[in-house]
Amino acid sequence: MGYQEAYIRTVNKNDMDKFINYIKSLDKEYFDEWGSYPVEIITFNKNHFPFNKGDKTIYFVGERFPLHSIFHKDEYYNEYFLNNKFSLYVTSTEEVESKGIWKDSGDVTDCVHEKFILQNKQ
Repeated sequence: MGYQEAYIRTVNKNDMDKFINYIKSLDKEYFDEWGSYPVEIITFNKNHFPFNKGDKTIYFVGERFPLHSIFHKDEYYNEYFLNNKFSLYVTSTEEVESKGIWKDSGDVTDCVHEKFILQNKQ
């Protein structure tokens, strides 16, 4: 396995808010099982390859394998996504220039960060 960071977004831009709301509806235990967690919602206020102005993405961290299978059409693809036909892009952080996105790479000029808070539902 191995630790990885990734940006996950819907292929159809119009589905992104629905996807974000679905992720918010899941409890922390769901993500504990996978060992991968949503950390932030990032909204781009200018083009930053591969993102366009106005795009939203969820920044996930965790185990490499789950990040690439937790929401994909394979044996781990959950029923909700099969029924709703979400198609997702999973982009590893190595594929995206960090300057303009993250403070440790300079000023955050290309996007707005919103903390993703998971609920404990028991």
